[in-house]
Amino acid sequence: MKISVHTTLHDLLPGHLYYRFNPYLSDDIGLDEISSDRLSLMMEDTKLYLRKNETKIQEAARSLSKTKTSSDRIKDWCLYQWQVWPAY
Repeated sequence: MKISVHTTLHDLLPGHLYYRFNPYLSDDIGLDEISSDRLSLMMEDTKLYLRKNETKIQEAARSLSKTKTSSDRIKDWCLYQWQVWPAY
């Protein structure tokens, strides 16, 4: 059974530590694409995704820019340890 990286991280990390942004694109576009029409399509798809997920993106930005206290870091570490090594 193959488990995706997203599923693994989502299950292991607390929600306030893990964010995944993965815009849906209307067409497969290669990393070496140079067509201005196809790049414009990709930009439009991305803008739509950003509008739909604005709240989630702002939440991630706030979380990532927040200065953590020592107790916040200890709490995060404990939550991580509990999720990685749950008691039996």
